[in-house]
Amino acid sequence: MIAQAFRDAASYHKHDRLPVARWLVHDDFEVVCGLARLEPQPIKKILAELINENPVRAFVMSKVLIQELDNL
Repeated sequence: MIAQAFRDAASYHKHDRLPVARWLVHDDFEVVCGLARLEPQPIKKILAELINENPVRAFVMSKVLIQELDNL
C-alpha cells in the first residue's frame, strides 16, 4: 500500500495525487505505516514532497523509494 501511494503521489495526473494527500491526514495512514513497521512521519514527509514535486522528478524519486521499500 505504501509503494502504491508513492506511485500515485508521483503521478502526472492530479486525480491520482489528491487521494494520497487526503490519506496523509487520515487515521488509516498511521495504521498502515504501523503494520508495515515504518515510522509514519518520515513517510508522510516523503509523500508530501512527491505530491508537490515536478512530476518527472517525482516519478524517478518514487522508483528509487519503491526499490528501497522492497529491500526492507
